[in-house]
Amino acid sequence: MFDTDKTLNAVMSWKGYRRLVFVLALVTSYFIYNDVRRSGWHLACWDWMFYSGALTFMVTVALAVSASDKLDKAIEQLRTNNTLILSATQYSDILGQMAAVGRRWRWYSGFGVFLLVLSSWLFAFWKGIDNSPGGWGGFMAALHNAPTPAVLKYLSTLALVFLVIALCGFFAGTFLGATAGHGAFAGVLADENIELRIRPDHFDGAVGLKPIGDLYLFQALLTAIPLAWFAGWWLLIPHYPDLVCSHSSLSSWLWPLVAMWAVTLIFTFRGFVQPMLLLRKRVLKEQAFFKSQEVPAIKDRIENLQQLVLEKNISADKRALLNAEIDREANYLWSIDRMSAWPMDATTRRRYFSVNALVTVVPPAIDMLSRFGDKDSAQAGIWSIMRRAAGMWH
Repeated sequence: MFDTDKTLNAVMSWKGYRRLVFVLALVTSYFIYNDVRRSGWHLACWDWMFYSGALTFMVTVALAVSASDKLDKAIEQLRTNNTLILSATQYSDILGQMAAVGRRWRWYSGFGVFLLVLSSWLFAFWKGIDNSPGGWGGFMAALHNAPTPAVLKYLSTLALVFLVIALCGFFAGTFLGATAGHGAFAGVLADENIELRIRPDHFDGAVGLKPIGDLYLFQALLTAIPLAWFAGWWLLIPHYPDLVCSHSSLSSWLWPLVAMWAVTLIFTFRGFVQPMLLLRKRVLKEQAFFKSQEVPAIKDRIENLQQLVLEKNISADKRALLNAEIDREANYLWSIDRMSAWPMDATTRRRYFSVNALVTVVPPAIDMLSRFGDKDSAQAGIWSIMRRAAGMWH
């Protein structure tokens, strides 16, 4: 009987990754062989979109494989820090629920991305031939005039390459689905029936939620890698013919890249943006409670303690103890006023949003301004955004 869990675990393991990298290396060798035949060792004329895409894929999936158990570790860390308080039954139920949600997302996403990648390659292939000097007529004539064995070899090799790359899409889709599945855990934490201790004075600078915030930040950075690749080629393709070699077929990849960029953006929303907003909503509600209920009580305690300090008949040791207690209350009051509404510290949050802006906002802005606006103004605006983003890292 087919075991879906076992199959998914095999796909998302280091063993499965190594096998896929081996197959991808064979496909890359095929592309190199074709580039050498067509352009020799003039490297500028090689298919760098494919090579950079293969490298992006391998790096992204390697990071994803290395972090396959991050959700379980984050949940355990929240429990260890006494931030998430669960009974043994609740803990077991949540792990089972997250496993079921993750399994569905991985399968659906895997097949969805498989179809997206396959259709993108078919569209680009069809469009590339249509835009070639001879068009489809010239292509069909070349096939008709070529020997039958050569035609069969060409078509079978082409089909195999398309299939392998689409399988890489399935592999990537399972990991994108895992990020979306992990995002569902934020809904569990946002449930008011779950006891979550939000602590304004927690040492992690994220009210005790840093373990789960780090998980979602990692997922955001994971999706930012392919987003950056899609965005980079989206912006580069219109200008690529102006470089050393003219690759007219690259123009056929413009809209497939935009589609894949948009789909990856959906996973970024599901795996980072939506969870962060859900957690922020829970934290803001707790913050409102602190300010409406605890702050007045703390101020009253501080005032009462100060009155005791002013009494003349208390000892120096007693006065020191009272002052220390006042300091503790004042520090807690200060932490409530300054508490983060996000499950990550301020520096990390600024750095993420600077990267996120570069791969989500800038590409469509440049594209729209280049199409409908002043290109010089667009370029100046982009450099300004990039400088601001870079400044957030200091």
